[in-house]
Amino acid sequence: MKTTILILAATTISLLAQGPLAPPAAPAPSMKTLAEIEARTPIPASPAAPIAGPHFTITQPGSYYLTGNITVTSGDGIVINAASDVSIDLNGFTIRSNLTGSFNGYAIRCAVAHARLTVKNGSLVSTSVPPSTFQGFEHGIYCNGVLSEAYVSGVHIRGMASTGIYLDINGIVENCTATSNGGDGISVPNGSISHSHSAKNRFSGISATEGTVSHCTVTDNGNEGISAASGSVSHSRAKNSFREGIRVDLGIATHCVASGNSTDLSNAHKQIQVSAAGQRDACVPPSE
Repeated sequence: MKTTILILAATTISLLAQGPLAPPAAPAPSMKTLAEIEARTPIPASPAAPIAGPHFTITQPGSYYLTGNITVTSGDGIVINAASDVSIDLNGFTIRSNLTGSFNGYAIRCAVAHARLTVKNGSLVSTSVPPSTFQGFEHGIYCNGVLSEAYVSGVHIRGMASTGIYLDINGIVENCTATSNGGDGISVPNGSISHSHSAKNRFSGISATEGTVSHCTVTDNGNEGISAASGSVSHSRAKNSFREGIRVDLGIATHCVASGNSTDLSNAHKQIQVSAAGQRDACVPPSE
């Protein structure tokens, strides 16, 4: 028994004599950087003395963001030469043309057939003042015949010589404003426009031929306020348009309000134009 106790005591002393264990290594970082989560490419701001556009050309798919305001003396702000999947975060900044006396170029232009474009969070500004002065950028975002599946959100457009926003196939516009443009404010032939405002444009405030318009307001436009001949307009308001406040013809108008429109006295226009084949429900005025 004594021998056993001596062996246990010796073993205990031996264990205690080992000293403290080495501390573990510091834990490796567990969080990913922003570049690892979403690799983004910066678009530089304009130099102190702006030059003719294009200011920046996108040649590869990916996510891009502005680091400052862009101003061009003529031509385009941003040109997209990638075939698909481009996202541009204006990051609260402005793309501007300061050209006077004439107009050319787009704020954002698709130069090749393109699918899945996103533009968000900023302003596109030019120097036109309809109905008499058309200069600076010709269009804000305009990709007729080459663009499909586009999404524009939180973009404010003013003073284009022609259309503010034109999206071709399956375009979506939400939370945008378009004011004082020389053509339509926002035009999406067969997509959707929602929660947006369009005012003081030379032609229609909002045009969506076969598309849907919801929760929008339009004021003081030189043609129809909202035109969606074969589409639908809901929960929207039109005021002080030169022609119809809301025109759907073969489409559907629901929960809409129109007032002060049809100021073109040379023709018979209505506050809300719906043909016999169209539908009208819960609108003000209820019928005409």
